Amino acid sequence: MMGESVMGYIKRLKQQKAAHQLVYSKELITDLAFDSGYESVEAFIRSFKKFFGYSPLQYRKLANSKNALPQISTIKVKEYKMEVKVVKLPKINVAYVRHTGPYKECKSAWETLCAWAGPKGLIGPETSFVGVCHDDPDMTEPSKIRFDACITLNEETKPAGKIGIKEIESDLYAMTTHIGPYENLNETYAILCGKWAPQNGKEVKSKASIEIYKNDPNTTPREKLITEVYVAIES
Repeated sequence: MMGESVMGYIKRLKQQKAAHQLVYSKELITDLAFDSGYESVEAFIRSFKKFFGYSPLQYRKLANSKNALPQISTIKVKEYKMEVKVVKLPKINVAYVRHTGPYKECKSAWETLCAWAGPKGLIGPETSFVGVCHDDPDMTEPSKIRFDACITLNEETKPAGKIGIKEIESDLYAMTTHIGPYENLNETYAILCGKWAPQNGKEVKSKASIEIYKNDPNTTPREKLITEVYVAIES
């Protein structure tokens, strides 16, 4: 259905996780090789180079230099003002619809979710609308990006059709507030992961980020949209 074998899917996710760690952590290449399931560093290097076109060492050096890789965001930030809080999010029970494809094309997932939840009375004043972003668009092909459109649940609910039920586990996050259009969220992520984290001695985990949408995009001017952005970090 997805045009990708199960083994190919697993291998791709492992390589993308390794690439993320090369950019945003100081983890040794040897450790990354074994964490990715390879029996030797040489096999990992060959596979990584075949996938990205660079060896892991070249990838790390280029991603952190002025000669940035084509896949890595090259947003230039001379000075920035960003209020960031380190918070422990509790576990969150959600109903969700999975969207596969560019983040900007996830509207149909929200429509499916709301069309199911509305008649059941699951959307109210205390409901939070949550986005779970599994993939870095700088490292993942647009057609393979995964996004979960979620609403929080206060009661036990069963999955149905395209509607899934899951628990977002508790973890430590760096949180900041993005004000403005959703299409500019990449700038907030670039600053949070590429500037704030290393400047404050934090390592970003290779884990889904969370977005909590604080107002309705259907009735709110784009420049006034408020999104809380949560990026998992090592404790």
